[in-house]
Amino acid sequence: MRILPATGRRLIRYNASLRTVKDVISSSKVEQFSTGISATPIARRGTWRRWLAKQNLEMRGFVQLDWSLSRDEVLNYERWLFENLSAHRKYAKQAHDRHQPNASQHDEQCVYLVWWGSMPEELDA
Repeated sequence: MRILPATGRRLIRYNASLRTVKDVISSSKVEQFSTGISATPIARRGTWRRWLAKQNLEMRGFVQLDWSLSRDEVLNYERWLFENLSAHRKYAKQAHDRHQPNASQHDEQCVYLVWWGSMPEELDA
């Protein structure tokens, strides 16, 4: 992987997305969130929805922060987000609190934000 510096226009774009993420996760509806990489975001959204349902959690949102990125760009961008967000109290702590990039060899990938919360309690009719 070639490290791309977060400077100039790239840094402006990164900071804009970071502000967007912080606005989203500041909502009381967001209990936990994560960021990731996908070449097939629609399929990835479905994977998240199914996995969360098995955990008795509800996906509350999934948004692409940037798309049509090369492999190097997507890896750098997602790592930068991870470094700036992983200390947040709502960040979903995985088995290891280290960056674990997962990008395919394809270009045209996206960086996404997914957030979730507890399933709403059923109301008696």
